[in-house]
Amino acid sequence: MKNFGAVAVVSILVFGGAADAAPPRGRIVQMPEVKSSLQLIDDALAAGEISGETAAIYRVFVVFGDSRLPAKYRGSVDTLGVDTGAVADAVTRFDSLSEGAKETLAPYLMPPFHEGSWHDLRTSADAPRAQAVAVCGPVKFGSWQSILAPSRLVRIWWSDDHPGDGATAATLIPVADKALLMFSALLGRSAILDGGSGTICRGGDDAIDIALVDAKSETVPFAPGTKEVPSYVLLQRNAPDGVEMTLVHELFHVMQYTYKVRDFGVHTHYKWLMEATAQWAQDHFSPARDTGREQRAAPLYLGQPDKSLDVEDTKHEYGAYLFFFYLARAHGSGVIKAVWDATTSNDALDAVNSAIPGGFAKQWPEFALRNWNEKPVDDYQRWDNLSARVAARGGTLLSGKREDHARLLVDLPHLSATYKHFVFTPDARSVAFLNGLTSVLKTGPAQPLGAIDFGSQYQWTAASEETKRGASIQAIVKKGGTWQAADNWTNVEYKTFCRQKPEEAIEEIVLIFANSDRDRERKLQPENLDSMLVVSNMPCRWKGKLTFDISDELAAGVGRLKVTYDLRYSPLDPASIRQHFLGYPYSVEGNAGFEVSGPVGDCRAVGNGSLPLRNIVQFSYNFAPPGSATHRATYFVQNIPTPISYQIDCPTGSAPVSVAFGTLFPRFDQTYQVNAQGSIKGERREHDGLWKWEFVPD
Repeated sequence: MKNFGAVAVVSILVFGGAADAAPPRGRIVQMPEVKSSLQLIDDALAAGEISGETAAIYRVFVVFGDSRLPAKYRGSVDTLGVDTGAVADAVTRFDSLSEGAKETLAPYLMPPFHEGSWHDLRTSADAPRAQAVAVCGPVKFGSWQSILAPSRLVRIWWSDDHPGDGATAATLIPVADKALLMFSALLGRSAILDGGSGTICRGGDDAIDIALVDAKSETVPFAPGTKEVPSYVLLQRNAPDGVEMTLVHELFHVMQYTYKVRDFGVHTHYKWLMEATAQWAQDHFSPARDTGREQRAAPLYLGQPDKSLDVEDTKHEYGAYLFFFYLARAHGSGVIKAVWDATTSNDALDAVNSAIPGGFAKQWPEFALRNWNEKPVDDYQRWDNLSARVAARGGTLLSGKREDHARLLVDLPHLSATYKHFVFTPDARSVAFLNGLTSVLKTGPAQPLGAIDFGSQYQWTAASEETKRGASIQAIVKKGGTWQAADNWTNVEYKTFCRQKPEEAIEEIVLIFANSDRDRERKLQPENLDSMLVVSNMPCRWKGKLTFDISDELAAGVGRLKVTYDLRYSPLDPASIRQHFLGYPYSVEGNAGFEVSGPVGDCRAVGNGSLPLRNIVQFSYNFAPPGSATHRATYFVQNIPTPISYQIDCPTGSAPVSVAFGTLFPRFDQTYQVNAQGSIKGERREHDGLWKWEFVPD
């Protein structure tokens, strides 16, 4: 068992920043940490500073606090308190070690209550040194006491150095019996007794031995192959997670050693699976909504979800219990038995894949979603009062700027996920998610529409099956102060949100990218451009006024004409024009009126009335790439579609007049730029009059 205090939950508020930044709101973040002794040893081994044999010795020294561990390798071992597996590793490699290494390690590979063990050597200066893993002296009954469980499955030992441990042992006996019987029922198999009544170094009877010690908790197999073998337990007397739940964890290891796994040994080839399911076993033993000790491991996984499920770094594999917690709670604890049964013919990942419903392809996206652990996917909280939350990258978008482009970086190894969480400020009017992971996202010249040249635009093509293998994209949005149900965007090229429309006024978004592929040699990456969020203060609903004013008398003698449009533009589905560009087409509503006045020779033009609105092609380029000719541009068109009828009043009488105009706003070959405030305003004099316009967000 281990102390899981190396990852902290902190609250961070982020304002500004458009790329992957720190997470908004309270999320787990991986805090800087001093390297543990095990990490320092592993670093030295990788750098070639020490041999594999020396590393094995030093790891055992860490477990037992041996003063011979060089000072340069003394890291944060006491803080982490990890279950290293170092003793099991030494058992596995013992036969291949040098004679000097064997002599150093042999005392550590036998139960501490035997003569010649590491404990005996510490407490008795004239104790004989063990020469091999299976050679030791008799039990030191004069300095060790024990209790045999009623089931005769377990015997718990304590040293006279700590006489108060007798009471602890008495409380642990029913825990041990309950755990072994529960795990046997779950897995459909019995623990392997150690055969000590006929074999030396195994406590003198057949019960499984558990020794309360001043060392890290370890389950130690009795044979190098570490499969289908008996084992004994070193139980740290002041274990950070408490001796009861630490014992539960270690006894699940005892059960794991009973499997005839396909590969060389349980400890050597299935270690991450061992630790993840043993940590889960604590929840199985005490499944109530009790914020159990096993939850202390959750941040070790949730703090680094972009690490593969099967990473072994003495931390992540314990946090990986969450995957089995999710599976057992969602599909029943029998899935754990199915997984371990499958190890007899599979490696660890293939065993899990073959045993869980639908394999990783089905379960991994579901697990990645549950790790968000907040409404509407707060199953962990409902199941077990688990409040830890996954690390997310993101920030706050727009904050007074014209536009934000947030790159959604995805570079995922097998069986991992990454979380992007963004908050939108009130001035964010248009939002688009552009998928570059399961589609190929690029920029290029858009297909023209008649005489209109759209310039460079975002484009999508189909990604290869190899590129998108294992990929999933899920989105959760918040609007009206409420998180909405998760949506699957895996096969979506883009999503747009007009935040001026109440039904699309999202306030926050969470994007979960996951890789369910189990190929260790491949990463999930975009083929071209990264996925992104484009956020703009450009409106997607407009209102405004457009006027056309003829102030000079024309040759046709029409006097002065003024046409005033009061208009509202409402967005239509962007998909209707996506082959040209990603933005909004519009429908128009409102009213238009005209007034004719002024002298016409000796007469006077008189008339007023209303004009019909005419829907002509009109749109805005809310999501054009920076640098495009149409970036932050609009194309709104109105005209005078029917003749204007009025009359000329003269001293000699009146006569009706009808004049047809073909003037358009704007010209078909012109777009209009949206200013920094998200509006358009301007004027233009034509040969027959003056146009003025101003459109602002509606």
